[in-house]
This record gives sequence, structure tokens and C-alpha cells, in this order.
Amino acid sequence: MRSINRLVFVLMVLMLARPSAFAADTMSLDLVDTPPLINEHVSFEAEIVDLVLNSSGEVVQVVGSACERCDKKRYLPSRGLRLVRDGTDVLPEAIGGLSGSSATILINKATGMAEQVRFFAAKAGESHEN
Repeated sequence: MRSINRLVFVLMVLMLARPSAFAADTMSLDLVDTPPLINEHVSFEAEIVDLVLNSSGEVVQVVGSACERCDKKRYLPSRGLRLVRDGTDVLPEAIGGLSGSSATILINKATGMAEQVRFFAAKAGESHEN
């Protein structure tokens, strides 16, 4: 009976000691090797998105509003701004035709810049170029 109690005691000690040692290793790896991936971005669903272009056709500002009478929110584009429609990147020559469409704007919390604009799929009968 005494050997069973010792065995149970040893197993309990091993079970309690092992997770804490593993957690300490994992925590140190997370803190040193990987940047935090949670909550880096916030999204804004806009009924109307306008893309402000410069004379070269580059996006210099993303303007969105949740409704026609709502206040407009303005974002500077990040260097790697992606414009996506129907799951594919929009070609530069088609950017001008996107203004006025509905989209989700993905904003980097740290910089406040728009990193991606995902335009909703075209309605039936509507045509668009990607």
C-alpha cells in the first residue's frame, strides 16, 4: 500500500512540475522570438469608400463613411496598401472605378494607416475590372 501512495505522489509531482516548466519555456520564446499577432489591426466597414488619387494615379488617402450622413473617416495609406475585390488584387488601371463602393478598411492600430481595403463583391448585373 505504501508503494502505491509513493507512486501516486510521484505522478502528481511530475504532473504539476512539468506544465509549469513547459510554460516558462514557451513564454520566453514568445517574448523573444515572435511579435504579438493579436489586435494589431482594426477594421472599419464603410458603406461608401472614396480613394483620393494623386496625378500619378497613386492612392494618397482612403476616405470612408458608415452611411451617407455619417462623419467621414480619413486614413493615409501604408506603403504596401492592398486593394482587393472578389478576393483578387485590383489592377492599377481599375482603381479609379472603385470610389463610391462599399468596403472594409483594415487599419494598423500602431500607425493608424490603412493597410488593406476589401471591396465587396459586385452586385448581379454590375461589372467591374480587376
